[in-house]
Amino acid sequence: MSFAGGLDLMSNSTGTFAQSEAAFTRFHAATLGINSATGIVASTRVTDDWYFRPANYLVTGFTSVALALGATGYQSDTLRNGSAATLEVFAPVIVRSALPASFDEAIKEMKSFEMLQDGWDGAGSVKPSRGFIEAATAFVEALPLTAPTPEASASADGAVSWFWDTDEIYATASFSSDGKYAYFARNRVNGTKVGGVSETYLGEIPQEFLEILAAA
Repeated sequence: MSFAGGLDLMSNSTGTFAQSEAAFTRFHAATLGINSATGIVASTRVTDDWYFRPANYLVTGFTSVALALGATGYQSDTLRNGSAATLEVFAPVIVRSALPASFDEAIKEMKSFEMLQDGWDGAGSVKPSRGFIEAATAFVEALPLTAPTPEASASADGAVSWFWDTDEIYATASFSSDGKYAYFARNRVNGTKVGGVSETYLGEIPQEFLEILAAA
């Protein structure tokens, strides 16, 4: 068991939690000693007898923090408070398989663009915006795990993009405006084309775009 942006539970043949076939939606996560002035956790311990059947899953969001603290038996030597509160987590747990290795490699390539400097592609070229890179990273993380792996690219104007170029499809998703991205996709087999502008904070990828990716 390891923690890397979420609770990483290593794989076995079942791919499920021991106490739930999908996800926990409510459980006693931990008993927290909380400093009333600062709200800082002083101590934590797991109060329920929960355990996991090993699975290649990531638990993300607030729940992953509670689970991580409980599993590690975190103790603070600097904050001790007599009062303690039992935290019950009611928010849904987001459970998702870990990203394919090819997606991870694509994300690493995209993040490497942060090292570029102004002038990297000749006079007048500018370094890619960190915000665009982060939005592009979140886009790939939202793709279906069965989607084909995109290639990363950067433009002289500071934009970053993903593109797919196969015998069956050509598609791009370009991030050059805060909060938005432009997408285009074409099915080379039947001639279907889609395109538009979507808002990154919606956290969803247009279905018409995904349908063409699925044809690759």
